[in-house]
Amino acid sequence: MLDLRKVNHVIEIARQGGFAKAAATLNITQSALTRSVQILEDSLGIQVFERGPRGIRLTREGEEFIEGGTRLLAEAATLERFARSARTTDRGRVRMGAAPASFRLFWFEVLPIFAARYPGIEVATSAESVEEISALLQSGDLDFAIGSLEALRSNGALQVEDIASLAVSPFVRRGHPLDRVEPPTFEELLAYPMVGPSPADPHTPFMNSVASVSNSPYSVPHLIVDSFALSLRIVERTDSFSFAFSRYAAAPEFDETFRVWHDWAPVPPLPFHIATRIGWNHTAAARPLIEMLRQRILRLSDEAPA
Repeated sequence: MLDLRKVNHVIEIARQGGFAKAAATLNITQSALTRSVQILEDSLGIQVFERGPRGIRLTREGEEFIEGGTRLLAEAATLERFARSARTTDRGRVRMGAAPASFRLFWFEVLPIFAARYPGIEVATSAESVEEISALLQSGDLDFAIGSLEALRSNGALQVEDIASLAVSPFVRRGHPLDRVEPPTFEELLAYPMVGPSPADPHTPFMNSVASVSNSPYSVPHLIVDSFALSLRIVERTDSFSFAFSRYAAAPEFDETFRVWHDWAPVPPLPFHIATRIGWNHTAAARPLIEMLRQRILRLSDEAPA
């Protein structure tokens, strides 16, 4: 195993141009420094320095060792800082919610990474309706929630922070009666049942008003499903339709199974938020999780670079 102290000794000798100055800088005796270099050279089977009447100079192997050793020490320092930071945050418990419940899909990428990076932090999740999430936040049973939480702005006990707006696109299965390049009208879509999550402002009231004008035979959504994976299976096997975040629906594998109409003007982007109790201080355990979720949402948003 390479001893980083000995690596540092060699680099300091090269920096100072000799053993005597390096020993003084390192606050060790010159004999101890000489012995340290000898042990390192013997263990690696290379000669780092050549001694001559005019002092020392690096060998070719020594120059390569200094270059690699400098990078190694820098990386070790970075790891040490990370570990020190992790020790201060890798404790405690975080309780987070998502509303509507289907928005828990944002956890799927983030939580495995968070759990690996902060193994000492306990995480509890709750995916509920907006009303239920509001009650859990107010009671202190949740630290924060993510989702389409515009309806919580009127609650004086909660604060709602805007993160981004996420464009949504309608989609149907390949082979559906509406499977065509030309985007359908709202009335054409609403002739079929919609699969969607629990109601979320501002889209559900908007779509209900359109449905009433178009005399749609279905409520909106007709099938309330708070699992995006299950929504996909239903749309794939029926003549129903649903909506997906546009960045997600742009994946080639999605296009193989579904007809997606991107940049579909009738439905505005969906605002996305983080909600907390007023007066709740972001804990050391919660801060990195909130930031990771924020970055994940931004990568899917209209504000993210293409």
